[in-house]
Amino acid sequence: MLQLSLENASEYSFFCLYLRTAEPRWERDADYIRCSLQEFYDWVNETACKESLLASYNPSTHWCYSSYNYMSKVFESIPHILQVVDWKTFGFENRQGKESTFWVGSSGAHTPCHQDTYGCNLVAQVCGRKRWVLFPPEDVANLYPTRIPYEESSIFSEVNITCPDLSKHSKFRNAHPHVITLQPGEVLFVPKLWWHFVECLEPSISVNTWIELPSDEESRLNEAIVRTLMTALVPVYQPDGMKWINPTEELVSSEETVHYIHVVLNNLCNQREKNAFTCDMMQQVGSDGRCGKKRKLLETGATSSYEDVTSECAWMTEVPSLSFTEFQKMFFGNGKERNSLEGISCSSSKTEVPLKDVINCFVHPDVIQCVVDKLTNLFICTSSETSKV
Repeated sequence: MLQLSLENASEYSFFCLYLRTAEPRWERDADYIRCSLQEFYDWVNETACKESLLASYNPSTHWCYSSYNYMSKVFESIPHILQVVDWKTFGFENRQGKESTFWVGSSGAHTPCHQDTYGCNLVAQVCGRKRWVLFPPEDVANLYPTRIPYEESSIFSEVNITCPDLSKHSKFRNAHPHVITLQPGEVLFVPKLWWHFVECLEPSISVNTWIELPSDEESRLNEAIVRTLMTALVPVYQPDGMKWINPTEELVSSEETVHYIHVVLNNLCNQREKNAFTCDMMQQVGSDGRCGKKRKLLETGATSSYEDVTSECAWMTEVPSLSFTEFQKMFFGNGKERNSLEGISCSSSKTEVPLKDVINCFVHPDVIQCVVDKLTNLFICTSSETSKV
């Protein structure tokens, strides 16, 4: 199925190559190459031709991953594949492959534990098995959130989920992990703000679609404020040789960040005045047919709450929570502890406060929420007074 469906894809994709280690790998650790999906298929099966850029990487020492592949672009020349992906079972009649992305990974490919700040997520496993470790939003303090490396709408966890350093991240013992191995043909619903660590247990293909929610408008304000702070702080305090910005992300000028805040505040104010925020699902898709994980700070449009998704599926089964002891046996049963994520600290001195920690305090979700609350109250009060004049 993998070969039949991918060998005629019209576009090349960017693949990330990572050295296999015991620690989760960040995007900044990757080698980026551009190749076809057929080349990836051959590389996984160890039949890659010498001319392929993948041929210089050994599958036994490296794993390969390609993410955020817009089906509308990759399969433009074979539109019937776009029609095969159909989300109407979940209440979205007009949502198909055109509004979806796909993910391809070799065995061992994974993403660090993180939280998406926009929308909820539907993930269909096409082939191979993929393990998901999820944590509820209430576990934020137990997961030690960090905005370094910075990426809009992604809050990472400092914890090495599969082998945590409990001497450094002791609160992780209080986390509430939900573990599920997604089999081909199964669909996972990920509610908004749920943390997740995802790992391919074998060569895998997944297809997903992000569902926007009314609460995303306030989330965009949070992200606009984070971007404003990171724009001001990172260029000044980022140590030489460190990468605090993800390769797929970039900072913009301070003028643009302030403009983002102004636009989002206006949208949020209008939303609250109407006391409702709905639109047709098709408004979520850009003119080029891309759905995109990140609608970005200036883009709006949302469906109703994700309760509508779950109400359509009475047969939906909830992934149970594990105790820390059960989770410990599953991932690190020998009890051996290793250091936390490689390169996460900017200082080797135990008596100094790492610069990374100082920056993270400024952009911690709790601090950002305080700024958002004060800013929206000020803006809405000012708007109300102006409208009365």
